[in-house]
Amino acid sequence: MAGKMSVAIVLMCFMVLVAAVQLSQAHGDDGSSSYKVCFMKCFDFFKASGLGNSLSEIKCDQKCSEFEKFEQILEKLKP
Repeated sequence: MAGKMSVAIVLMCFMVLVAAVQLSQAHGDDGSSSYKVCFMKCFDFFKASGLGNSLSEIKCDQKCSEFEKFEQILEKLKP
């Protein structure tokens, strides 16, 4: 009985940790404000169009990562 209880506690802690990591990633906490703005606008758009959370996050992460890289290239090209 005690063994099952400790396994259950470990699994609950693991689930809380995973949820916390996903939450921080979903809000674009990578330090870039342009990424955060892009991600939140994109995520809201796809959620409103009926796409699920996971697919919205994947599409928006790809789109906004490319947008962020493009902005960095433009910054380097400025005189």
